[in-house]
Amino acid sequence: MKIDGTKRTSRTTAAAVLSLFVIAVLSVACTQEPAEPIELILTQPAPVDSVQTFGNPPGTIGNLHTFVAPISEDGAVVGYLSGQRVLTKTADMLVGLLDKKDPRVVADIAIEEWHQTMTFHLPGRGTIDVAGDRLLNADPNAAFPRIKKVAPQALAIIGGTGEFQFARGEVTTVLNADEGYTQTLTYLLD
Repeated sequence: MKIDGTKRTSRTTAAAVLSLFVIAVLSVACTQEPAEPIELILTQPAPVDSVQTFGNPPGTIGNLHTFVAPISEDGAVVGYLSGQRVLTKTADMLVGLLDKKDPRVVADIAIEEWHQTMTFHLPGRGTIDVAGDRLLNADPNAAFPRIKKVAPQALAIIGGTGEFQFARGEVTTVLNADEGYTQTLTYLLD
């Protein structure tokens, strides 16, 4: 059987060209610079909140706090924030577990752990969903537990819709002097 040298050369050339193309595509994909995080700074007044204790005293695991507040960007209202917190660990459960050097912890104030979810609703743009645990002052006299003024706390950005689809990152919350909050969202869209 006679092999045509022209066909063999054509196949070899085609395979070489295809191999070089694949290598070029992979090298471009592997050398792309990582995306720069996007930062969105939103402010809000003190939230309107509702406390559901389900007949239990304050400080009982399972107590629920819901809240809503308008959110602003550069002084203009751009949407609203809604969320809820569920008490997951009481102050006595956290004794000895917290690092006293953690700025969220104050030596003379009991701390509780609350699981929190929030959604930033930005009409025309989409939503950003956030979740995680927060350490809050355990104050039985406070209707709504708040973070300390000096200790920002971060929660995970776990997704979104619209222009925020596939968002991931974190939101850092700071309690302002006027009892409102500054929410700094730092995220990637990939």
